[in-house]
Amino acid sequence: MRFKASIATSIIFTIHLSGCAVSGQPDESTSHQSVLTNCSSLLPMSAYSSIPIDRDKELIVRNVSVVDDPCRTAWNGIGCTSTLGKWTFGQLMATMSGNSDVTSPIARNFVSQWLQFWLSPQTNVNPARPQTVAARPNIGSVLLWRWLQASTGTGCGMNTPPQATTNPATWLTALQNCPGLDLKVAPFRLLAISNRIDLDGRDYSGNGAPGELRFAFGFFNTSTPTATSGNAEVILEYHFPNTFPASWWASMFHNMSNVAFGPSFASQLQSITDLVVGPNAQPGGPNNGSSIGQIRTDENVFDPTPGASNKQWEFRQFALPCTTGTCLLAQVPVSQTPPTTDNTTPALTTFLTDNQAAISTSSHVVPASMLGGSSLSPQPAIGPTVWNTTGDDFNGHTLVDPSDRFFSFTVRHNFAFSTCIGCHYLETANTIAKLFHINPRAPGAESPLSPFLNTTPSTDPATDANNKLSVLDPNGEYFDLTNQTAITFEYNEIWRRACEIRRIFAGFSVPFSTTTGHH
Repeated sequence: MRFKASIATSIIFTIHLSGCAVSGQPDESTSHQSVLTNCSSLLPMSAYSSIPIDRDKELIVRNVSVVDDPCRTAWNGIGCTSTLGKWTFGQLMATMSGNSDVTSPIARNFVSQWLQFWLSPQTNVNPARPQTVAARPNIGSVLLWRWLQASTGTGCGMNTPPQATTNPATWLTALQNCPGLDLKVAPFRLLAISNRIDLDGRDYSGNGAPGELRFAFGFFNTSTPTATSGNAEVILEYHFPNTFPASWWASMFHNMSNVAFGPSFASQLQSITDLVVGPNAQPGGPNNGSSIGQIRTDENVFDPTPGASNKQWEFRQFALPCTTGTCLLAQVPVSQTPPTTDNTTPALTTFLTDNQAAISTSSHVVPASMLGGSSLSPQPAIGPTVWNTTGDDFNGHTLVDPSDRFFSFTVRHNFAFSTCIGCHYLETANTIAKLFHINPRAPGAESPLSPFLNTTPSTDPATDANNKLSVLDPNGEYFDLTNQTAITFEYNEIWRRACEIRRIFAGFSVPFSTTTGHH
């Protein structure tokens, strides 16, 4: 991201990567940390720097012909037996379980066990950081009740009406008495299929996967199926199998830009997704070779607190805890994100101060001892969540480097942007009403994007580079106290991702820009 003190003056911080540069590759010590990456400078070969990248066909596929495909996103399509349900939540979860048959007890139990994480307190999500993650029993009345009613099997037809109970034990018993939820009626609507090839070799698991493929789903109320999805989303984040290099996956998606939306596009896209989400996609991997990296959820409707305005948003993260064999999903610490209660504590101040150099280049890694079992936003006791150090001498904030105020605020921002809370909230101009970057949608409608992802309307590289999102420092900090010149952060996330694709095509293995994996 780029930071500026005024319209006339801009400052771009550089990243310094360890190791020697590859022969013929730009000196990474001069590369922008900015998402306003100057591809023309970094890729002097015009054949690569001028490649048009189509956001809607190569990066974030949201077209209605795809997300409402009558065959792949449903189970009742006509004349498409071989592709029924391929992109449904139920089918993807069944395959992830190691048994691709959505009617199998193994697949149904796999999903039921996952949903139980919200129905009892979780006390051992991060053994290195003891923390109790509270139950969110409203998952029962807003999601499970109708799903149980629609599922077959003794004990599934729960008669408790919606909103009648917030007792998590009631819903836990209902799930345990049911032999498994019917995955064909899972109340999740496909929002987008995303190509995150820009994450090649840099995922938080450290396995060096050549990027990620993501399926974003929104929960919807089956009693009003034509309404917009509610405030609950789940993203299935798969590693591109390392059976092919990043350049191969990038080329496969880039070829999609020449295909018109419609049956041919869906067929060609499925030929790619099958290689990532299908059985034995990653030979030797767990659950019959699943390539799933992690699952992330973001919602506020499972919070039992009365009153819509009082409900807290919560991020959770899940993964398969085994590397081989078969296992159920486990809740794991949220990447790069401490518990919200760490905000404004001396411990956070110490971490930012001790790691300011790495954080200033967004190359820091939050240690396991600091990671939260979930992430809540905002925290009502202190108002909207903006990650801050503990207060003392300047506007309530400790400066990590008292000799350089601007640097101090940059460190705060970089740390915040790398967390779930920051990336999905005030650091990227989102409001508390919309903590999604790919927003819920109604059937037949395209999912709106947040301003952070909606800055690139064309495929012309020269135009794309100037489509910036400017966000005022959410703390209201000033670069110049006398003139009260506000600090502004500038983003062009789609341009940054497109630049990384061009970099891959040019054969450069070292990333040009830093990024987070949350959005």
